[in-house]
Amino acid sequence: MPIPSRIWEFVVTSIVIILAPGPTVLFIIARAIAWGRKAAVFTVVGGILGSFILSAVVAVGLGPLLQKSSLAYTSFTLGSIHFVIATCMPPQ
Repeated sequence: MPIPSRIWEFVVTSIVIILAPGPTVLFIIARAIAWGRKAAVFTVVGGILGSFILSAVVAVGLGPLLQKSSLAYTSFTLGSIHFVIATCMPPQ
């Protein structure tokens, strides 16, 4: 809980943190500038699908398995990298 005498500092800092774009938004903006709208849309879709898959993996209880098994973690990581490259690369 913020100290009452410093509430305005807390409010201003909170607003700045909330409004600042995160790394995903900055990545999407950079892709849009460099490659255009279509690539940015693919990047958004890839980010959403990646977040959904990670959430699903954790929801079904595979988080501890990925944490303990080096092979499972490496396989998941390499599969994720392949998925991101396949969905985010603009068609040539």
